Amino acid sequence: FTVVVGEMRPIDPIPDGPREPPLYWAYDDIDSFYTERPDFEWVEIAGVGTRLNLRDDETRQVDLPPGFVWRYYGQEFNQVSICGNGWIAPGYTTYSAYTNQSLPYSSAPPFIAANWDDLYPPAGGGVWYYYDSAGRRFIVEWDSVHYYSPRDAWDKFEVIISDTLGERNNEVLVQYLSANNYISSTVGIQDPSRTIAIQCLFNSNYHRGAGRLRPGSAIKYTTDQPVTGLAQEPEPAPPVVHLSLLPNPLRGSGLIRYQAPGPAELLLFDPAGRRLERRRLEPGGGSLLWSPDWLARGVYFLKLKSGERTSGLKVLILD
Repeated sequence: FTVVVGEMRPIDPIPDGPREPPLYWAYDDIDSFYTERPDFEWVEIAGVGTRLNLRDDETRQVDLPPGFVWRYYGQEFNQVSICGNGWIAPGYTTYSAYTNQSLPYSSAPPFIAANWDDLYPPAGGGVWYYYDSAGRRFIVEWDSVHYYSPRDAWDKFEVIISDTLGERNNEVLVQYLSANNYISSTVGIQDPSRTIAIQCLFNSNYHRGAGRLRPGSAIKYTTDQPVTGLAQEPEPAPPVVHLSLLPNPLRGSGLIRYQAPGPAELLLFDPAGRRLERRRLEPGGGSLLWSPDWLARGVYFLKLKSGERTSGLKVLILD
């Protein structure tokens, strides 16, 4: 498979460079023709993992769990450095610059820039890390962390490093639960030589192979080469109505994703059947950030209705 520069589209993966052949690729959730396309599946760790209590412009070092090795560009690391300004680096670094730069950038360490910007971790839910031993995943979450300016803006995103047991370079998944202020940030990766990089986004300028960040976006960085997954055009699927909420149970904000063949409405009911909220949705499908902070702890019901078709689910709201 060869990506022709002039033909790269937002639904194609992005190779690292400048070099040939590429080693790492960035696949996002709209790269639907490729088997490596990631699915957005939010993993909530706030309140479950360890909060770092980072100060402004601070980077903290965390030892990876015994037996978990982060293999990045062929080098193995037993430690991760976590910066409040929206990135993680393999190994040890104290770099913490708040001014994002275009990649590659020689002054920055090898890192995963999930949302490199001037963030302010003391405001919001903080920065957390957690080791999912069952799934063998190390997860770092910026929980509704505010920006230094404008201070009332915030975003919620996470980085998930999957263990490959040392057999190859680890896959890294970055997920975005919100998309409030990705206008002056850098999104991408760079290698230990600091000369090779993938830049999906820099200061509102997207790479031609990158989809726009929105609630429910996911980007996977991997050394797996592009393979298309379509042998033939699939038969059109019958129209369906589908509704999901991540996470559920819900504490704070969650992401509602829906699919509807026509105009739709989203309804919220309490256990007694009283309608509490009604929202009109565009036909086709999409996602929206839902923050029911006005609801008391308890069980509620969401219902998606489009014509005669409906889909519903039970929601547990936590404190």
